[in-house]
Amino acid sequence: MLGVIARQSGRAAEAIELISKALSAQPTLAGGWYNLGNAYLDNDEAKNAVASFEKSVMSMPRHVDSRLNLGNALRQTGQMDAALENYRAALHLDTKCFGALLNMGITLVEIDHPQDALPLLERAASIDIANATVHNTLAIAYRAAGRIDAATDSFRHALSLAPDQTSIWAAFANHLETHSPNAYDDTLARNFEKLLDHPTVTPARLARSVIATLVHHPDVKELIARSAPAQTKADFPGTRAADALAAQPLFLKALKSCPLADSRIEQLLTAARRAMLLSHSEDRAQGQRINFLAALSIQCFINEYAYFETSEETQAIPALANLAARAVSDGMSLPMDSIILLGCYRPLSQYPWAEALAKIDLPAPLSEVAQEQIVNPAAEDALKGAIPVLTAVSDAVSQSVRNQYETNPYPRWMRLGANPDHRNMADILKDAPLNLALGDWAAPDRPEILVAGCGTGQHAIATALRFAEAEVTAIDLSLASLAYAERKTREMGIRNIRYAQADILELSGLDQRFDHIESLGVLHHLEDPLKGWEILTNLLRPGGLMKIALYSEFARQDVVYGRSLIANQGYEATPDGIRHCRRAILDRALSGDALAAGICSYTDYYSLSECRDLLFHVQEHRYSLPQIEKALTTLRLEFLCFELTALPGAPGATDGLEVWHDYERRHPETFKGMYQFWCRKPID
Repeated sequence: MLGVIARQSGRAAEAIELISKALSAQPTLAGGWYNLGNAYLDNDEAKNAVASFEKSVMSMPRHVDSRLNLGNALRQTGQMDAALENYRAALHLDTKCFGALLNMGITLVEIDHPQDALPLLERAASIDIANATVHNTLAIAYRAAGRIDAATDSFRHALSLAPDQTSIWAAFANHLETHSPNAYDDTLARNFEKLLDHPTVTPARLARSVIATLVHHPDVKELIARSAPAQTKADFPGTRAADALAAQPLFLKALKSCPLADSRIEQLLTAARRAMLLSHSEDRAQGQRINFLAALSIQCFINEYAYFETSEETQAIPALANLAARAVSDGMSLPMDSIILLGCYRPLSQYPWAEALAKIDLPAPLSEVAQEQIVNPAAEDALKGAIPVLTAVSDAVSQSVRNQYETNPYPRWMRLGANPDHRNMADILKDAPLNLALGDWAAPDRPEILVAGCGTGQHAIATALRFAEAEVTAIDLSLASLAYAERKTREMGIRNIRYAQADILELSGLDQRFDHIESLGVLHHLEDPLKGWEILTNLLRPGGLMKIALYSEFARQDVVYGRSLIANQGYEATPDGIRHCRRAILDRALSGDALAAGICSYTDYYSLSECRDLLFHVQEHRYSLPQIEKALTTLRLEFLCFELTALPGAPGATDGLEVWHDYERRHPETFKGMYQFWCRKPID
């Protein structure tokens, strides 16, 4: 049949036309409706496929694949119960139907029945033991059922079968984001190395699990134990520590990927840095040890030199800078270890000889350090003048907030994973985890999106990658943050984001309107958050969607405690003031202070700019859910759902704010990462 040949050649539309003509002439053509259904599926026309497969089932009631593919088409149209019914019918006809076992298992996982899915998927895995998709789906089901070790093993088995399959790496990374290992093994360490380099993975999201693996390595465990007194005693084995850590590729890669948010790792690295500095004149770093030193230098630059330094260290730093200055200016052989060690304490870009150093053909790993600490900051400085200015920044609080982020662009990040699920807005909103019922709302083909308060670009880039064909406008108060965002956006080759400097409070004169607006962690830093929210609402088209994130009063009692401590002790929002504050909080946490320990549990605590944002912010408002509900009523916005990871015993994401308020009172840390929710502007 010509239609079948056309379909096999990838010409689905032509196949539909040819098969339809054949059926109009001979409606009882054997296999005709089945072939037409397959052509419709190939052409992404699931509704038409359902009608065709239903006729195929009627004409060939014992044809297993007709039942199977009818189930697949029904699943694509969201008719899960009907899909399951047809998968069962296919299995009744053939108990070993692999496709029915697999797709029924997938469907049960999607509707949150993992326990029912597991026997089906295990049977499918026994039929086709080398099928990576089965083992990946089985891993997802194990994870949903709470069988974490089995899930980890299945993910690793799936990757051994299909090491180049992006979707499996993405699913494995998602699993490891929330389930940290409790032991070290070399195979898992190699998995983590690959994950940290994988284009779909954001390294910062894996940091906790990577750290959980590393701290169980015998060498690291011993060094952590020995590093505790190192701030006051000179007995830490700095050289041996550097050699031991340099021998672990995962540790080096992690150091260069994101801030490592763990007090034990910080304690270890602070001690190692101090020991290497104070013994530098007698014991120069070389060989593999320089690789560790370079990775540490990049880590310190990423966290903006958050680690505490003693007065003894501070006094030793100028000698390193002078040595580097003489070598660069006189054309001497570069003291590579000295320059890299200096970069562990100060950004190299601050020195007058930095530009000349960057022009030299540098050996690795000094070239990598120079790229991060000299070349990239210079590129950002060059970009500042090209960023358009949409509004003035005249509000006094807005000016103070801008000044904070000009000094400390927030947050500094290295790499953002590209979302492999790049779909249109309608599909993202109606599918898990959001599952929004938006009635007759029609998603725009090219949604115009405003990111109000984009910082250094992570949020804007994630949004641009999440929604297919999106046109994103991203604004922020800080030119330094915007320049960082622009550089990273260009590095990633993203072209659908337009950055501009603007104050939300001054946007009322903007003549553009948007289909969707996102403002995460921003409104609560305005002098009048409700006024800013109202301005954003007015920029939203009727029926448009909004995603907002605000601080929870319940969840931030530890932060309130920290801000009170800062006020009482007089810590200043300077690098040295923040370092001393961090050390005081950690000391309290180690002595059993639960609120101080709560502060140390924030990833923001482990980076200078993020710690400043967390504890030293010039303006912070916090909210309860009744207050948010009142604001939504005032603005005539309809609450849709929370966007958060499912919690055992918690209300559904779309349940009302009153129900969630009752739950939060009993579980005050639920929204420690902010209330993050979707709402909609009415059409009328």
